[in-house]
Amino acid sequence: MTYKTRPGIELLHICGVHMLVGTRATWDVCPHVTQLPKGAAMAWSLLAKGHSPKAVAGTLAFFSHQPQAKAEESLAQFIEKMVEKGYLIEEHHDE
Repeated sequence: MTYKTRPGIELLHICGVHMLVGTRATWDVCPHVTQLPKGAAMAWSLLAKGHSPKAVAGTLAFFSHQPQAKAEESLAQFIEKMVEKGYLIEEHHDE
């Protein structure tokens, strides 16, 4: 499964706070603003650049000094939450 960020959602860093902010066009499908912890902001940035969840988990594991499996589990929970809220869109590929 791959994911893409919803158009109109911007990751902003203001005074050390990481926030996803939706433009007016997104207000009907997701919250206007959501604050993210540092690791989640990094994950969002990498997903927005088109990196696979496995690659993102590897990067998170490296920078947070945690096992790959733990990073994959945390990332899966983050992705699920972002899909539920409407910030991420699941892409289904026909094989």
